[in-house]
Amino acid sequence: MVEHQLPKLRVAGSSPVARFEVTESAAVTYGRWAKVLSRNIALFVVSMISLAACGNSGTGAALEVDSDGDGFPDLVDACPNEPETLNGVYDGDGCPDTPAEFYEDVRTDVEMFWASELGGGQFQYRLITEFIAYTDAIDTPCGLVELNSASYCTTNEGVYYDSDFLQFFLDEVGDFAPAFIISHEIGHHVSNIFGWDAPSVISVVQLELQADCFAGAWVTGASARGLLQPADEGETLEALILSGDPADTWFDPDLHGTSDQRLIAFLVGVFQGGGRCTSPDFFALFPAPSE
Repeated sequence: MVEHQLPKLRVAGSSPVARFEVTESAAVTYGRWAKVLSRNIALFVVSMISLAACGNSGTGAALEVDSDGDGFPDLVDACPNEPETLNGVYDGDGCPDTPAEFYEDVRTDVEMFWASELGGGQFQYRLITEFIAYTDAIDTPCGLVELNSASYCTTNEGVYYDSDFLQFFLDEVGDFAPAFIISHEIGHHVSNIFGWDAPSVISVVQLELQADCFAGAWVTGASARGLLQPADEGETLEALILSGDPADTWFDPDLHGTSDQRLIAFLVGVFQGGGRCTSPDFFALFPAPSE
């Protein structure tokens, strides 16, 4: 039992139904993430139309109609009869939403990324089997998962997360912090596909740092697809700093690595890609000290 704490898609080895479901979900993901940019463009167009409509009070009044009173004119509100939920995610589309919707979109995007990266090679990507939120300690095939955690279970290849734990990072750091945590847990799934195991192949800490590295590779992919705002990578770095372990506890089995180690592992993935995360050079960066 191994328990780890804390986006053209071909999902090789999956059924046609699974491929369709991921492709459909991907369309939803990109649609949601594109709404903020689209709304900003639309607001600019509304402003230009409003300026052109000066002197025509009827036209101007029509442009300013906000049926649900959420501050988004109906012309640019994706949900004109349902007020926006200001909760730190998708706050620019004018629709009610929940962090759980955002987390599901992130999960889809990360899995799309790895399906594309692995392609039809020796190690074909397969979808995680579960993505479950909890608010009380939860029983999984890998055992009990406690609060204030996110976890990947190798036994059934599922991901579990304490929604309050992710909410803390969402509130205190920003939306990309919980996205990083999700990508880290799916990074463990990628390690599992590659056959990296702890402690038989690499140490527990090295496995955790490899997941940070894989998460960094996804961040670069997300950035190339225009999904990141300027502050997003900074949010990830802050999350890493908050979740680093003290330097003198290497042999604690629950370790993720120190903040410095986690930053290095993440940046290797960002600048050198997922392939470097499995290289001997990567592991040489984090040798275990002698007992």
